[in-house]
Amino acid sequence: MTSRTDLPDPADRRLDATARLVLHTAPRVFVGLLFLAGLGLNVVNVVCRYVLFRPIMSAEEILVYAMIWCIFIGAAIVTFEGSHLRMELIADRLPRRVQGALRFLAALAFIAIAVVLIGESWAIVGLVARFGEESVVAGIPMTIPWAALPVSFALMVAALAWRAYVAVRALRRG
Repeated sequence: MTSRTDLPDPADRRLDATARLVLHTAPRVFVGLLFLAGLGLNVVNVVCRYVLFRPIMSAEEILVYAMIWCIFIGAAIVTFEGSHLRMELIADRLPRRVQGALRFLAALAFIAIAVVLIGESWAIVGLVARFGEESVVAGIPMTIPWAALPVSFALMVAALAWRAYVAVRALRRG
């Protein structure tokens, strides 16, 4: 990604700051708070189970669903950062402009796949909602854990679109 000093245009700097806030900082805060809430629930459950001998029966189920959200939103964060695993043995040896073009094409391919996954996962959320499914112990509507998929893929599309925009901007600057 770019740093604020790379961008001479104040509008570009504001746009970068907004993208970073919406696609990186806010999701990281969400994941961090959700993780801390899960940690707190786990500690309380341990005390209830081993000290009071009255475990919170739904704690494990809630923790699993919280982890699902953490993992999928975390994938969107990694997508924004561009820090997922890549094989760049050949790409790193290509001219800089070709590397930028390849990054742009890779982002477009990823966007196309993620858009399909948004539609498919949203269909599953709708199906689960139609049947009114709830979790066994906590009674949580199953639309909540399933909604992590379309939300995270939508964030990934936004992050990829942003990365494509940044790549095009870099290509134009040379």
